[in-house]
Amino acid sequence: MSDLAKQYLGKKTFKYIFIPAAFGEPMREMEAPQPQTLQDNKFIESLRKHFTKVGGKMDKKIVESQLAEKMKGKKIDDSMMNELLRQSSVEIVPLSVPVKATKFLSISMYVDDQGIAKNLPKNERASKMALSAGRPTEVRGDAFLGRVFDDQDSWTRVDFTMADCSSDAEWINFARAVNKTGQGPSSMADLKAMMGDKVTMLNNSQPRGGAATAPKEPPSGSTDKYSWKQGGDEIEITISVPPECKSKHVKVKFQTSSIAVEVQGESILQGKLFGTIHTDGSTWSLSGDGKERALSIELEKAKEITWTALLQ
Repeated sequence: MSDLAKQYLGKKTFKYIFIPAAFGEPMREMEAPQPQTLQDNKFIESLRKHFTKVGGKMDKKIVESQLAEKMKGKKIDDSMMNELLRQSSVEIVPLSVPVKATKFLSISMYVDDQGIAKNLPKNERASKMALSAGRPTEVRGDAFLGRVFDDQDSWTRVDFTMADCSSDAEWINFARAVNKTGQGPSSMADLKAMMGDKVTMLNNSQPRGGAATAPKEPPSGSTDKYSWKQGGDEIEITISVPPECKSKHVKVKFQTSSIAVEVQGESILQGKLFGTIHTDGSTWSLSGDGKERALSIELEKAKEITWTALLQ
């Protein structure tokens, strides 16, 4: 365990910031119990409940439009649509990354991912803070800000206080520099010029040499039964199913380190996952008709790392 990790580990609680959408309501410093394990998702679940409770009903047409874009035009079951209309989920907007120059501290903004569909008011303060950090985002509805320590060996939530919300806070200057310049060699020079000796390293994926290179696509794969791909915080699995397949024909069992999928009594996917997941944030749905009928599974990574394979 590093000396840095020792500074942060062992705390029973952590502080975070609540930014109400209502401008007349003051921002507040809040406190929550420290997660006991990486799989402990109580904090995110508390935010999800807040977003579900606050705001009006979702506009079905907007949700359908968003899903159509995500599902590439495939239809989604009415039962799944109704479930989506009843719930909210938490969108995590990374403002600052955990690298050596930031002492492996990251800052994230947590927002309602259905803010537009609910027609929630723009959160001016949260939107301006995201803009100041170099991540222009129109935040709809309430927002929260939190900090995490993550040096790849240790992970814990760390206090984020009202003092950190200052427009000239050090983390905002660094985040703005990184988000503005990207990761090419020339941008690294710009970053050093802006931040001085504070910037000693970005990460091991930093391109070296002449021109900046485009980032590589993260690992993905396919078998005769399924295909999978990944984003920063999720894994997407797609399984072709018979046209007559309905929800009652599907069994999906999520565990923090394994998955089991059965369709019409046949085992399609089973085994130990490459990484761990949040079971509460992992979902599945059926969509499409005829030959386009498919089972889509989304796994929420417990830790935002790149998986080199789906199963171990």
